[in-house]
Amino acid sequence: MNRKIKLFLKILLGIIITLLLLVFVIFIVHKIKSNNEYNELNKLGYIDKYSAGDYNINIYRIGNKNSKHKLIGISGLGVHNYSIEMSFVNEQLINDYELIYIDRAGYGYSDDTSKIQTVEQIVSDYRTALKSAGIEGPYILMPHSIGGAYATYWESMYPEEIEGVIFVDGTPLGLNIYEEEDYNVSFFDYFDIFLCRLGLQRFSIRDVSDPLPSEYAKDEQKLTDYLNIKSSMNKAPLSEIKEKNNNTNKAYQSIKSNNIPKIYIESSRGARTIEEVKEDLRWVKKRKQELGLETITTMPSDDKISQMIEQNIEIEKEQIIPYTDLMGNTEIKLLSGDHYIFEQKPNELVKIIKDFINEIDK
Repeated sequence: MNRKIKLFLKILLGIIITLLLLVFVIFIVHKIKSNNEYNELNKLGYIDKYSAGDYNINIYRIGNKNSKHKLIGISGLGVHNYSIEMSFVNEQLINDYELIYIDRAGYGYSDDTSKIQTVEQIVSDYRTALKSAGIEGPYILMPHSIGGAYATYWESMYPEEIEGVIFVDGTPLGLNIYEEEDYNVSFFDYFDIFLCRLGLQRFSIRDVSDPLPSEYAKDEQKLTDYLNIKSSMNKAPLSEIKEKNNNTNKAYQSIKSNNIPKIYIESSRGARTIEEVKEDLRWVKKRKQELGLETITTMPSDDKISQMIEQNIEIEKEQIIPYTDLMGNTEIKLLSGDHYIFEQKPNELVKIIKDFINEIDK
């Protein structure tokens, strides 16, 4: 072996050893930081884990534990900080009700799992964790986005556990109304999981999650980053994404009409006037500009906005009304705004929630 080859091999070996040492240092730092983050969240009451069978589910409880109403927050897809995003709503509800946010498997500080995240499995985890925590029903479910599918399945299959459902811009259900292709988990996904286990996601946190708007406190941004670092590229959320079409179809097929009071708050498709659309677009533009995200540059024409309104009405007619009619005893409430309506119009949302619960009490 000549000198050049030997020198090349020595340099290559040195590079490999240096990279391995760097990865090892990153991993150790990640573990130390993760432990500190866990302790901080635990001290603030965000971590309280209960058995769901083969793994533990995290439950965050705030508010009035003497209230007769328990509101169960069910997050949208891939949202690990729902309790924080709902903070503007929470602060107006905690004196009157108990708020309970449950992290699904692989979310927040719930354990990750290789179990397929079917709608049956997800709802079973919710119910088992609540039972393990000694939190008895009946509950008022408060799902956002895809969480509406899980709430629909829950209240249809176990109506005795539910006294009401508040759909916060829930995903409308209907057989095969979604044309998205099933997500296939690839080798690269598992490789990303491996890299995240090493702690490399800390260097790309803004690729994992967008920053919160300035209305949120700095501590809330910090805690959100902790949760997203912990949960990024977990196996269970990937499985949930893969099962999305199956889960929405299964939830729809499982609907059993009942008299449980339900309200479907329609926000992202709730605009019915040109001015409402313009107001919402201005809010979204301001929010995205602040966060450095791509947004609209010019306001659409009134004719274009009128077409958007007609599309909203058509979606309501073809998807939302058949869905809510099938569930039974469901009121549709328009609250024009963004999908993150709890951030845009928390006061209006709180009023709807309180009015709804007051009607239950009558």
